[in-house]
Amino acid sequence: MQALTQHTGGMALVWLITVGLIGYALWRFSEAAFGVASEGARLGRDCESFARELIYLFLAITAVRWPQA
Repeated sequence: MQALTQHTGGMALVWLITVGLIGYALWRFSEAAFGVASEGARLGRDCESFARELIYLFLAITAVRWPQA
C-alpha cells in the first residue's frame, strides 16, 4: 500500500479498495447471519462466512489505518 500511495491517485485507489473490502465484509456477514441463499442454513457454511467476514474486516481496518501509520 505504501507503493500505491506514492503514485498519483494512489490514495483514491486505497480508499476504493477499502470501500470494496467493507462491502465484501458486510456481504459475508449477511451470509453468516441469514444463511447462503442456495445452500440453506448450515452451521459450517455460516461459520465459514463469518470467518471470512472477519478477515475482510481486518483488511479494511488495516487499509483505513495505513495512511495514518
